Order: sequence, then C-alpha cells, then structure tokens
Amino acid sequence: MQNMYKNLLLINKGIINQSRFTKVGVKMMEIQETLLKKKASNKGEDFNLYLHTIVHELKNPLVSIQGFTSLLFEEYGKVLPKDGKRYLERIFFNLTKVESVLLDLSKFARVSIDESDFEMISANEIIEVAKEPVILQLKKKQITLVIQSELPDLYCDANAMIQVFSNLISNAIKYSHDHRPGNIEIGYIADEIFHKLFIKDNGVGIRSKDRNKVFLLFSRLDNKEGVSGSGLGLTIVKRIIEGHGGEIWVDSRLNKGATFYFTLPKENSILSHHNIYSNCSKG
Repeated sequence: MQNMYKNLLLINKGIINQSRFTKVGVKMMEIQETLLKKKASNKGEDFNLYLHTIVHELKNPLVSIQGFTSLLFEEYGKVLPKDGKRYLERIFFNLTKVESVLLDLSKFARVSIDESDFEMISANEIIEVAKEPVILQLKKKQITLVIQSELPDLYCDANAMIQVFSNLISNAIKYSHDHRPGNIEIGYIADEIFHKLFIKDNGVGIRSKDRNKVFLLFSRLDNKEGVSGSGLGLTIVKRIIEGHGGEIWVDSRLNKGATFYFTLPKENSILSHHNIYSNCSKG
C-alpha cells in the first residue's frame, strides 16, 4: 500500500500536476485572444490557417492529458479520497469542454463556400435532414417542431445549409424553457429579392443588449444555467449565411423566446461573390 501511495504521489507531481493544467488554461486564453485579433483583421486565409494550426498543436497534449487522467482513475481511483475523485471528475469535465472547442474550431476553419457547389434544392428537404440528429432531444424535452409545409427552393450549398438549420434548431433546443412546453417554428416570409426564413422558439430568450453578441466568436450568454458548448455554433451559421450573400439577425426578449431570421438571394446572378468565400464574418 505504501508503494501505491508513492506511485500516486509521483504521478501527481510528474505527470498531471497543477502546473501542466495551468499552462493549458493559459494557452487556451492566449489562443482565444489571438483568434479574436486575427478575426478582426479580416484576413480569411491567414485566419483559417491559424485555426488549423492551433487545433493540431493542442490535440496531442489534450490526448496525452486525457490518457494519463484515465490511467490515474483506473489504477488509483479506489484509493483516492472523495475530494480526489471529485477533482478528477472536474478534470474530465473540463477536458471534454476543451475537446468540444477544438472540434468546433476545426468545423469553423473548414467553412468555405464555393458557388460551384450551389444547387437548387427544397428547403423542406434540407430541414428534414438537419432535424434527424435531434429528434430524440425534441422528444426527451417534449418540444414541438413545426415546419411550414411549402418552403421555397434555395440556391445554395446544401451541406452548408443543413449545418445552418441543424445549428439553429440545436440552439433553440439548448435554450428551451425548463418550465413550459417547448415550441420551435420554422417558416418563410416572402420578399421580392431575398428568401427570408426564420426559426422561432419560446425559450429563455436573449436580453436586448446581448442580441449582437450571439454571433461573435466564443460568445456565451448567461441566460441559462447548465448549457454546454463552445459558443461557436452561431458564429459558424453567420459565416455560412454571409458566404451565400445573405444576412442573419435575431429578435428576442428575455423570457420571451427568440426568432432568428436569415436571408438568401433568390437567384444566383444576385450573388456578389463568384470565388471561394473564405473571409471571416465582420463581428
């Protein structure tokens, strides 16, 4: 037993010590600050390259820390006191959060809209695919999803637009109200030049002063406790919509739900861009 405690002490000092986690935390804060600066410079190619680089640089040490932490739990979990086990649980939880951030950063870096990938496709078909992964969540939270029956055909990158609807539906589910039945509505408003679609919910809503923040990189609002995620989902949505020549905004009040509107040009000739869209959205 004495040797076991000595080994545990060595692991604590030499493998996953406090300084290592502190360095990881500091590194993540430095990366977040640098990302915001590079995004503000609006140099899309440099920004994407930097995103790919940091994801690669952080992936290996993250896997290493996860491995040693799992090893510590498997080999010494039975002899750890309650506080020690609680600390390990917090480590696992935060490692999962870092992993989620890296995954979303990787997705964000891959967003590149090319008009050569555009096709005419029914918005209803896109939504059917987008809602599939969240059907169980809707049932579990007893949220009703209503989709307008005759939505227009869209000239778009179908895969990117699936991600738009998927992220917006997931966001509505995530911020649903805990004390009333949830409702999500997807609809269309006719316009001469643009298609105007909306995703409306009756969730916790957003304070008026925070409306413009929801699309910013790493933006997380405190309008609901226990919400997980990196805060990049809506940033990705904004980048895709702007890559199609459209706009996105939100109308919301706290405790009154939120409605996300976005526009897409009706005809491909209206699109102002003809090359790969790689510039970051202007915050």
